[in-house]
Amino acid sequence: DANGCSSTSAGLAIKDSVSAKMFIYPNPNNGQFQLRYYSGAGNATLRIVMINDAMGNLVFRKAYSINSAYARIDIDLRSFGKGVYMVNLLNFEGMRIAAGKVLIAH
Repeated sequence: DANGCSSTSAGLAIKDSVSAKMFIYPNPNNGQFQLRYYSGAGNATLRIVMINDAMGNLVFRKAYSINSAYARIDIDLRSFGKGVYMVNLLNFEGMRIAAGKVLIAH
């Protein structure tokens, strides 16, 4: 061609993959953040979010019905103040399936 190219490179296949990681973002934040965790698409699943402060006190507990692969779970902890919080995601039987930390910075 006009640029001197005489062949093309091999094809590249880009695929998606399921992640067992729980995503917490933005992190750090102002107390409002989102969780996402893989759940099989097409079936409604109950997930329970439990959040503890740095002292171990339960500050948040709520059940969510999830019906898409990485459904968005909105969390608002603005009334609890700055600090590091432990986030646990439980299945409908109460067993922990994911855990993470979130930093509320302002």
